[in-house]
Amino acid sequence: MILHTLPPRGAFVLPASLRPEQTFVFVAVGSGITPISGFLRTIAALQPESRPKVQLHYASRSLQEMIYRSEIFQLDWLRQKHYLRTEGPRMTPHQIFANAYPLSRDAQWYICGPEALTFQLNQTLVAMGTPSNLIHFEIFADQSRRHFTATASQAVVGRIAIKETGTTVDVREQETLLEALERHGYQPEFGCRAGTCGTCQL
Repeated sequence: MILHTLPPRGAFVLPASLRPEQTFVFVAVGSGITPISGFLRTIAALQPESRPKVQLHYASRSLQEMIYRSEIFQLDWLRQKHYLRTEGPRMTPHQIFANAYPLSRDAQWYICGPEALTFQLNQTLVAMGTPSNLIHFEIFADQSRRHFTATASQAVVGRIAIKETGTTVDVREQETLLEALERHGYQPEFGCRAGTCGTCQL
């Protein structure tokens, strides 16, 4: 089997320069720790006096199922709070804020988890006056879209003009642009099928 890969891309990235006066709050659920673990490695590679202030809020089913457990626990400079389903309350915006303070007003938030929690936390931060440019998130979304495709009708509701070829293809009801292109034999690049990963954002 041949697997084709692409280089890292998207908008869920750390700032180009990291400074000790910055504050970062990382929020992860389950495998949402994957991109955030890269951020932690980047910060860990800095000299201690150059590191920004960082805290991690990480929800897992149990201590045994925690991804990157040993690596994270070795980061003695990282303020961390773990929310284990087997021990105590689940992660909610209220729990995060209760455990996050004190925070600077210019703290940058990086959130990677299920759609419901991500949107709830984002709305709460905005309502609290956090500028949107300080809130970064990557969402777990249903990549199969079977719940849409299964109920899709054959009714054509629109058309896509392909600039490169000059052709036009039809789009059916409840069909994404990606699905319509694939149905017509095109193979556009995508990462999440939900328009959130930064590959196409459609």
